[in-house]
Amino acid sequence: AHAMVAPDTPAHRVAELFFVDGVLSFCKAEAMSSGHIDDHGRREELIKELLTKALQTMETAYNRWCEAYGEKHLQTVKAITMIGLLQGKLHGKEASIEWYRRELRIREELQGELHPRTQQARRTYTSMIDERLSTSMPDTQVLNEAIAASKAASVENSTVVVARFLSEAGQFKNAEVILRESQEAAGAEA
Repeated sequence: AHAMVAPDTPAHRVAELFFVDGVLSFCKAEAMSSGHIDDHGRREELIKELLTKALQTMETAYNRWCEAYGEKHLQTVKAITMIGLLQGKLHGKEASIEWYRRELRIREELQGELHPRTQQARRTYTSMIDERLSTSMPDTQVLNEAIAASKAASVENSTVVVARFLSEAGQFKNAEVILRESQEAAGAEA
């Protein structure tokens, strides 16, 4: 199919080809990981090669769709979703958080908060944030500033609001535990 691409082929058509290539590489890696495809004794090496190829082709699809439609388009967000997934598989969950945040913001804007895909994106993103918060211990002063900032914005103290503040401050250690303790202490004072 790529041989049929001409210099005047629209960017969105080229993006579709790259997206399909990326999905195929990803699916092949998953099938190999599950033992459904013979790996000739090179499983880990081949899976990494396939996932790397999938990530590269998804990034190309993303760039082409951005060129054709801009970032805030449902075609583009498909590539964002896959890039987040692939970043996580190749480079760890930390590498995928920003892509999942981006997906959630765009889906909220384009599809609304109640759309099933938006809700799935929110579950994925908040799950990543909750996991990140539960694995490290933040500076108590920074956490208190995060809580104060969320109160000042008239927003309920949620782990997502506090996580965003902590992320900007470079602090992400076990904020969930300290947040809960702070909320209990605030409740006892009231």
